[in-house]
Order: sequence, then C-alpha cells, then structure tokens
Amino acid sequence: MSVKDASDRLGRELERAHRQGHIGVPEADTRINDASRDIVSEMAKESGEVWLALVNPRSGQEPVWKWDGGTVFNFGADMAFPRDDEEMRKLLASFRDAPNVHSIAAIHNRLDAIGGKLLLWG
Repeated sequence: MSVKDASDRLGRELERAHRQGHIGVPEADTRINDASRDIVSEMAKESGEVWLALVNPRSGQEPVWKWDGGTVFNFGADMAFPRDDEEMRKLLASFRDAPNVHSIAAIHNRLDAIGGKLLLWG
C-alpha cells in the first residue's frame, strides 16, 4: 500500500458512510479511523518519518510533533505530513492566534504543497 492508496481508502470509507445515510463522519467508525492510521503508517514507510499536527491543541500540548510509531488515537491528530515544516508551524500558530477561514485555507494549501494529508476520525 502507498500513501495514495491509504488516502483513497479513506475517501472510499467516507463515501460508504455517506451512502449509509451519515452526514459527516459517523461516530466510532473503525474503518474510517483505521484508514487514517494507515495514512500515517504508509507515509512513514515512504518518507522515513511523519509529523502530526492538531489545529486546536489542548493547553500545554504541542501542535506539531514527530510520530513515534505508536498508535494514533482517534482525534489525536488532524493531519500528517512527511517532514517538519516551519511554514506549517507558522500557519497553525497564526490560526490559533486569530482563527479565520483564510488561515484554514492557507493550512490546507500548505498541506497539499508538502505532500501532507488530512486525517478523519469518527
């Protein structure tokens, strides 16, 4: 499997959930959660490391960190990218300081530019 395959699987699982009548990501959907975990593990295989990030980390929690190979728990990360990226760190900090739709768009654009993927959890 590749990162693309894992990402495609996540898309198929989300489509399946929608066909079943769910709006958004259904709660406790193990297939969607496992597909997000597959993205992380496949990215690590392809790039040698993975960095995870949360858009809204809890107080005292690092917003960006290097994956240690352990389980990524549901809602434990919003995105994964193949290398640390200072620009992404700045964009996430800017969003935390002044949340707005333009900041989210910039985060998504940067994620695409660095080969990252959004993670979905249910």
